[in-house]
Amino acid sequence: MSLMHEFFLVPNEIDAFNLFIDVKEREAIQGPVFLPDDLISYLNDTLLWIPGKVPVRTGYIEIDGLNRYDVTVFDQLAASKLMRIISSWKHLFSYSDDMLELTGGYCLEVGVANGEYEKLSFPKHKVVTSFEQLVRMGEAVTRGDHYLYHCGI
Repeated sequence: MSLMHEFFLVPNEIDAFNLFIDVKEREAIQGPVFLPDDLISYLNDTLLWIPGKVPVRTGYIEIDGLNRYDVTVFDQLAASKLMRIISSWKHLFSYSDDMLELTGGYCLEVGVANGEYEKLSFPKHKVVTSFEQLVRMGEAVTRGDHYLYHCGI
């Protein structure tokens, strides 16, 4: 089982640095939408086109894409790009068989001369549904009253 990334839709009034500390605020948070880390790796080159922000005590650190191992916040501008990129992947993946088969990273095994590419398999309906949910969250962010909160692995 792959490690999972989580995405939440959070009202702007809730501080990203202290998210999930105040139990009362949790009711206003929507999500999560889950995406496997192997799939994030596959999409990563295109995710780097999206401006992300890492919340720190003094504000934000701007990055390209998402922080795969920690938190990333996507604002209104970023959500617009994210929606278009994820919508494009959703459209492309909708043409696959029921099991979405992709080529992963190149793997080497100790003591074996030749490596091979990892074979990734995901149920198409789960990937497409997650992408649809993520696009809906992105639409809410583009209205300006929410941000998208990503929890890396």
